[in-house]
Amino acid sequence: MDGEIFIIDEEVIEYFFDEHQEYITELFFNYLSSWCECKKAYMIPSLYKKIIDWMKENSKTLDTYTQTKVIADFKNWVEEADLLGEDNGNDDKHDTRLLINLLKLLYPNKKIVIVSGKYKEDTEINSIDINQLFEYLGSKKDFMNFFEKQYNIGSWDSTY
Repeated sequence: MDGEIFIIDEEVIEYFFDEHQEYITELFFNYLSSWCECKKAYMIPSLYKKIIDWMKENSKTLDTYTQTKVIADFKNWVEEADLLGEDNGNDDKHDTRLLINLLKLLYPNKKIVIVSGKYKEDTEINSIDINQLFEYLGSKKDFMNFFEKQYNIGSWDSTY
């Protein structure tokens, strides 16, 4: 088991709902739920609430089971960092920095991985985008071998 703690933003969720890119997030959520000590990724509360509201609004036309399942899956994979007191100015970058510092304090021996293309230029946050997440997961040979066997998908032939 790997000792990372992930912080994500809406980018991962957008890819999850993009049928051409969803395989990256499916791999990520499988990694979280089967391979990580911390089974959920963290998200700042304002984004968490925004995504839940978006899911409710955009699944109104679906049957109750599907609507409930989509939201339940999200809540199963993502932890609202509700112990974080957010800035009233809705400054995601500031709140993300606060969350990073809080997690470093709570889990000093864990690697914190921020998955967000928004902060690529910010040297204090040091994030990876969704494509780098795919490379990161692909470099985890033990997990990829487990994943291959678990889902019977054939040989993992990674160039990473």
